Amino acid sequence: MKKVIIALSIFAVCATTESKASKCYTSHQDNTNRNGTCNEIDERRPNDDDYVLFCTNPGSKVCKFSDGTLPKVVDANFSNIQQTVTDQIANGVLQGSADFSDGTYTWDGIDVNNLTFSIFSDAK
Repeated sequence: MKKVIIALSIFAVCATTESKASKCYTSHQDNTNRNGTCNEIDERRPNDDDYVLFCTNPGSKVCKFSDGTLPKVVDANFSNIQQTVTDQIANGVLQGSADFSDGTYTWDGIDVNNLTFSIFSDAK
């Protein structure tokens, strides 16, 4: 039930966030660890502008979108954004948003192993 609620809230974030960006890329990490994840599911939402990555359970895989999913500029910033979000949550900033060169990102988490962040960008 928790995963269904979280999945619905991720979709709601992308669908309702006011942004000039046309695409939303969301990474949801549930029960992962600093070494990586065990399972990852990469999917595209029906409206074609929302991409969601689910990473669950500890493991050694890097939590990232499949090659070719992210525009180059977003892909180039993905690891830095992911690290910034993890650092912010580790420092007690459990929710927030920030800009990067080609868009905006938001995050929400309860700890560094359970977090969600969304990247909004119209980069091609």
